[in-house]
Amino acid sequence: MNKFRWLAVALLLPLLAACAGSGSGSGSSTRAPLTDDEQLQTRSVERWQLLIGGKADQAWEYLSPGYRSTRNREEYIAKMATRPVAWLNSDFYSLTCDEPGRFCAVGLKVRFKVLSRQLGVGELEADSFLTERWIKLGDTWFHVPEDVSG
Repeated sequence: MNKFRWLAVALLLPLLAACAGSGSGSGSSTRAPLTDDEQLQTRSVERWQLLIGGKADQAWEYLSPGYRSTRNREEYIAKMATRPVAWLNSDFYSLTCDEPGRFCAVGLKVRFKVLSRQLGVGELEADSFLTERWIKLGDTWFHVPEDVSG
């Protein structure tokens, strides 16, 4: 009987390996494209995670091509690196579209920490609720900063 067990295991192993390799989520080519809502939620949080991680050079790519064409990349990166705030976390919480599929406002909650010299508080940690403008160009959503000073 021991022989039959080994034979059964030997026959089942390739079958199990084949099943494991053909799972529904294993290939990106079988995934449906993200909806506009999903892409906005994903991209807005990804951009903030890059800023939180000190990767302003990568966050730059999430800015609209129009904004990038009128700003200096190196100055943007330096400006983000020298902000007097440490961003800690970001969470998506709302989406409002004036023109669905073209212009949307994304609501985010961003946790931050700053050094406060008032009342001897030291470090102050709090949440900020932001609304960001996003525009869809082609198949991709981009952040449109309100910063007019560069």
